[in-house]
Amino acid sequence: MTRCVLAIDSGSSAVKAAVVDIAGGIHGTGIAEIETLLGEGGVAEQCPRQLWGAVLEASKAALKSARGDTGGDGKGDNRVVGVACSSQYSSVIPVAADKEASGNLVLWRDTRGARHVRALLDAHPGAVETWAEIHGLPPSRAGRDTLAHMLHIKNDAPEIYDRTSLFLEPADYLSLKFSGVVSATPCSVFKMLLTDNRQPLSQPYDPTLVALSGIDREKLPNLCEPGQLLGDVLPGVAAELGIPGDAKVVCGMNDNHAVAMGTGALQAATAGLSIGTTANISARIEGLKSDNKRRLSSMPTPLAGRTMVMAENGLGGKVLEIFFDRILFPTDPRTVEARFAEFEAAARRAAPGSRGLLFLPWLMGAGSPGSNADARAGFLNMSADTTRDDMMRAMLEGLVLNLKWLNDAVEDFVEARFDRLMFTGGGAQSDCCAQIMADVFARPIQQMQQPRYAPCRGLAFFAFCRIGLLSEDEQGDFLRIKRTYEPRPAHHALYTTHFEQLLQAFDRTTPIAAALNQSTSGEKNVG
Repeated sequence: MTRCVLAIDSGSSAVKAAVVDIAGGIHGTGIAEIETLLGEGGVAEQCPRQLWGAVLEASKAALKSARGDTGGDGKGDNRVVGVACSSQYSSVIPVAADKEASGNLVLWRDTRGARHVRALLDAHPGAVETWAEIHGLPPSRAGRDTLAHMLHIKNDAPEIYDRTSLFLEPADYLSLKFSGVVSATPCSVFKMLLTDNRQPLSQPYDPTLVALSGIDREKLPNLCEPGQLLGDVLPGVAAELGIPGDAKVVCGMNDNHAVAMGTGALQAATAGLSIGTTANISARIEGLKSDNKRRLSSMPTPLAGRTMVMAENGLGGKVLEIFFDRILFPTDPRTVEARFAEFEAAARRAAPGSRGLLFLPWLMGAGSPGSNADARAGFLNMSADTTRDDMMRAMLEGLVLNLKWLNDAVEDFVEARFDRLMFTGGGAQSDCCAQIMADVFARPIQQMQQPRYAPCRGLAFFAFCRIGLLSEDEQGDFLRIKRTYEPRPAHHALYTTHFEQLLQAFDRTTPIAAALNQSTSGEKNVG
């Protein structure tokens, strides 16, 4: 009997589930899409019932594949001993006293809370410094933190606020749906921005920050130890999924933590480079530290006493998806996989440097380290010779150049050079992108196996540790590498020029974009 963990990673547009064994092998996978409800004024919401339905759908597909029913590599003898969930964060679900959602999930993209954050900070001079000293990360005036979403609900939807017993991040909501137990950790509530992270082993809510926020303390979930076992899977859920009723549910974590666990990024001199819906870097850092200008901060991790850097680059693979759907393949009935294969082939055909074409990837503003909501995307230096292939390759190059900008800032922030760079996320399915990254970074890039499921591997490893079947020094088998890409010096010299021009383009085009969009908010921070 092979002991496995059902690991669920809920992203911004889809839920991914994997059945992972105790040696890090993936026996079955499943994916289910989630609809995002967008609207005027910065609305970005999801239906909690649909989210839970997608979790069940993806989990069933993974379990079925693991049993060998659809050609998976499972042998039919897998036993699920644990369930663990991660999710995108800086999002919130209001939950009523009956443990059901009292309103929609407010997604990290939602900006309706921005004006309430600005009012809060303007009303309390010195609040930014107070937040930086206690928590590490002040509220973003862009309104994309969990705190901003809670302020939006309190001020703009008081009927939902009144019905709400607790605010939960999506990972904690999913753990509740599996176990029936309300839980949260200093890791999962990090973007509520209300914990005292000066205390590395506890990180309790800070009364000063709670009072400043105006959020009622009783609406904040009590905090427990990261990775706490919440109990057995609820009988009805176990029966629906066909898993043992004694499978243990482990406290949830955010996706950055899952990536860090899945890439070994909590080890010294190692970084996890992820291009998924967003692009981010996971790496270890010692102690409490923040840089509000570049929107970098340390944050607690599920491993006691260890901290990691929070470094979000803004949209990553989502830029390609939007380009696919609206420009390249708007009426193409083929699957995403087929369209991506065409994109990959085109990018390979084009020469490195895309014949001087430069893509600016800031479709929804720039994340760290530029941290500017006014920045916008576009192509620079198009000519009569520019081809479709050039444009496709330039998009990959632009995303990677932007990630290098972040990596340089993170290495400066943590005061260390990363000797081991682990590439994961949906973008790491692209061999072309991995080679571009090696050339841009001038370092070997380790492309992970089944990179979309690296967070699931990280979740499973942590769950096995918490259940008591593995120790934290046994992670080696879970860090599975598909291929290592070596840098090509001639191409690095070319990309050095492109990188310098990307930074110039950021400085010069952002005011133009702000004027064209008649920006009046004065907002510069992207959370």
